[in-house]
Amino acid sequence: MTSNQAVCCRINDLCKKQGISYYTLACRAAIPQSTLKNIFHGTNPTIFTISKICSGLGITVSEFFQAEYFFICEDE
Repeated sequence: MTSNQAVCCRINDLCKKQGISYYTLACRAAIPQSTLKNIFHGTNPTIFTISKICSGLGITVSEFFQAEYFFICEDE
């Protein structure tokens, strides 16, 4: 799993847990919906974008990265 895939899985899990759509997340995070779409299509997000996503989810960046996905990343 790449780090981008881990980010996508984490966003997906957190949206499901909170019962919100990607559109709702984009609105809460004050980012364009296209930014989320780009992440899911392989664009690596900046830490600034991840921070905004975390804000929209009501969690810290540290909490975002406390998922098993990030411990098994194999980026080259």
